Amino acid sequence: MKTNRDWLEQRHSLAISENTQHQNSNERTKNKGSQELSIDLLCGLIIGALVGGISLAIVITFYLQASATTIQTITTSTSTTATSATPQTTTTTTTTATTTTTTVTTTTTTTTVTTTTTTATTASTIPAPLAVCPTSNDTANSYLSPGALLFSTYTVNIACTSYIRVAWLYTAQSASETITIDTYNVPATTYIDDVSVIDMNTSQELLTNGGFESGAVIWIGSATNDITSGGSSCYGGSWCYSDAATTPHGNISQSFSTTAGHTLSISFYISWSGTGVVYNCIGITP
Repeated sequence: MKTNRDWLEQRHSLAISENTQHQNSNERTKNKGSQELSIDLLCGLIIGALVGGISLAIVITFYLQASATTIQTITTSTSTTATSATPQTTTTTTTTATTTTTTVTTTTTTTTVTTTTTTATTASTIPAPLAVCPTSNDTANSYLSPGALLFSTYTVNIACTSYIRVAWLYTAQSASETITIDTYNVPATTYIDDVSVIDMNTSQELLTNGGFESGAVIWIGSATNDITSGGSSCYGGSWCYSDAATTPHGNISQSFSTTAGHTLSISFYISWSGTGVVYNCIGITP
């Protein structure tokens, strides 16, 4: 029969054994828990790594998409800037058709020209009577128009015994010119002396026997016999042209050579004696 001591020891041993088993069970449980914790932790780490990887992949994907979007935006912006730097202009042209009607009015003007031709040898035009005797003209530096008279006068009852000098400049129109003296006197007498034509370009005297000292040499015309020795009535020397003709008109002329375009200085001296009608026409023609 077991004693209490044995029973106690047995119970104690049993208790120790149970305690040991319990400890072992706890150890196993603990180890199992540790193993499960390690497995769970490992699984958690793996899952976390997977989630982290997936998250990282998603982040990278979004980052790459964002970068691509940024690059695309930059490209689009650059394209827009290039487009705005080259504006396109659309020009609309509107054509307006204008019809112009021109009315032409033709006006015919009839001009009647009356030409009076004065020939040095014909007394067809009589100037107005003189109230006073002529004086030396101031035309020595003036040009005579072609066809115009060097001198013309018509006197009634005026005695003009003092010589006056008549002078003009004249542009030669051709290679030959003719000076003509035409006189008409009733009953007065006309005196003309020292007729001169000088080529201003060459300073050469172009007339021959302009002072009449050689008589009628070189002069021609109906009044050459009026070239006489007038004595004191002449201006210079003893000879001059002295005409008292009434009908027909007396005239003398002389042609001389010159150069077209040259300037000629023409001069002569003239006076009258007695009273009455005196007509003188002195001109130069090509």
